[in-house]
Amino acid sequence: MLAQGIKIRFAHRTFSWNNEARGKAAVHCVIIGFGLQDVAEKIIYEYADIKGEPHAVKANNINPYLVDAPDVVLEKRRDPICNVLTITHGSHPTDGGHLLMDEYEMLTLVQDEPQAKQWIRPFAMGDEFINNIKRYCLWLVDCSPAELRQMPYIL
Repeated sequence: MLAQGIKIRFAHRTFSWNNEARGKAAVHCVIIGFGLQDVAEKIIYEYADIKGEPHAVKANNINPYLVDAPDVVLEKRRDPICNVLTITHGSHPTDGGHLLMDEYEMLTLVQDEPQAKQWIRPFAMGDEFINNIKRYCLWLVDCSPAELRQMPYIL
């Protein structure tokens, strides 16, 4: 659209959309007003709270990222910009799930094995992050064999 000379005249940044549907999906929207002719007064509507009312901010230019800045667009890349190792997996546990715990299991372990608390870390993948699910993992990388022997539940 930029290449065709289309200019953004106003934009509502991310806000929450309410609907009457049963089960109500969480829907977040943006609204972009654009045209072929440029206008002097451009406005970005910002939301301090995505469920709240917008606050109008005058802008000199509204770029595709909906900020008052020059029209710069990052190009899609498949390769890194420098010589780095290839990422094959992100946070991908390969222990068969034996070191992962839900919140109840973590609290029970800490109650039964208080010294284990220092080896427990929060753990989140996509589902946990999106749905605010509390999960934990035993992170024993720096745990010495002597310390491990003092924790029979973990051993």
